[in-house]
Amino acid sequence: MKTTQSSSTSQSSLRPALAVFSVLVMLAASAFADNIAENDSTQNPANESVIYNFTSNYSNPYAGLTADVAGNLYGTAFDGTKYPDGAVFELSRENNTWKEKALMIFNGRDGRNPSGPLVFDPQGNLYGTTLAGGDGPCGDGYGCGVIFELSPSASGKWNYTILYSFQNGFDGQGPGIALLIDPYGNLYGTTSVGPISNGTVFELKHPQQSNDSWTLDTLFTFNGTDGFTPNSLAFSGGALYGTTSEGG
Repeated sequence: MKTTQSSSTSQSSLRPALAVFSVLVMLAASAFADNIAENDSTQNPANESVIYNFTSNYSNPYAGLTADVAGNLYGTAFDGTKYPDGAVFELSRENNTWKEKALMIFNGRDGRNPSGPLVFDPQGNLYGTTLAGGDGPCGDGYGCGVIFELSPSASGKWNYTILYSFQNGFDGQGPGIALLIDPYGNLYGTTSVGPISNGTVFELKHPQQSNDSWTLDTLFTFNGTDGFTPNSLAFSGGALYGTTSEGG
C-alpha cells in the first residue's frame, strides 16, 4: 500500500485520543498489594525470574514489552549476529515455559534496527518503527527508517507491511521512539533529526477506505531553540505532550 506525505510546521487539530502501553517486568505478584507502606519490613521482597535469554541470532531488546489480552509478550530486538538488522518477537507461555518465536526478521530494505516498543490496535494488529532501513536516501544506503504494521492471520503467520518510509526531507529521519494510536487508528510519533530540522512530530493518518493510502503529516518541526531530538509523546485533553533531549 502506498503512502503519501504532506508537511506543516505548525500544530494541526488533534482528535481526542487515549493510548495504553504495557511495559512488563517479571516480578512475583505477592510482592504487591494496595497501600503498601514504604519501607514496611513485614512485606516480602519481589522475586525476579529470567523467562528468556536472547541468542546471537538477534539481541539487544532495548525497548519495553507490549502484552496482549492472553498474556503473550511482544517486543523488538535491535540487532544481532546472524540477523544484524534486528527482529520483532513474541513470547508465549506453554506449560509454565516461555516460548519465543520471530514474527519479523528485518533485512534493511524493509527496516533496520527497531528500537521502540510496539502498540496494538483494537483489531490485534501491531505497529512499530525502525530507526533506519526502508528506501529513503540516508547516508549508509540503509534508508531513513520506517513505520510498519504486523497483522495476524488465521494460519498463525504475521503479515508485514511498510506503512511509511521516511525520506529525510520535511518528514525527518530516525523514528525510533514509541508510537501513540488514537481511537481512529491514526499513529503519532517523533523523528530524531533531519536535514532541515532538529527533529519532528508527525501523524500517520489511517486510511478511511481499504484502498486508500496512509498519509503522513508533519505536525511540528523543531529548530533547536524550541527543542532538539524529541522523545516519546503522551495524549492529554486532546493535545500532545512531549519532551526533547536537548535544545531550548
